[in-house]
Amino acid sequence: MSAHDPFIKLTHLWTADGLHRSSPMFLLPEKVREIFNGQVFLEGNYSFVVAEKAEQVHDLVITKLAENRQADTMGNS
Repeated sequence: MSAHDPFIKLTHLWTADGLHRSSPMFLLPEKVREIFNGQVFLEGNYSFVVAEKAEQVHDLVITKLAENRQADTMGNS
């Protein structure tokens, strides 16, 4: 059995000043505070524009939160 991965993966990020980061970003879904108009806002006033659509990010966050809760319950975290 593989270890539980608590992170979501976002790709093709752009910062507010327009800099592009092509490497993926892995973050804990609990850090996502808002998803709006192509931007993902994180704790601590960080935000990124992402290639994924808001619905995709939302689904990733909700799915991963459920997986993380289940892993915690089963002691796999």
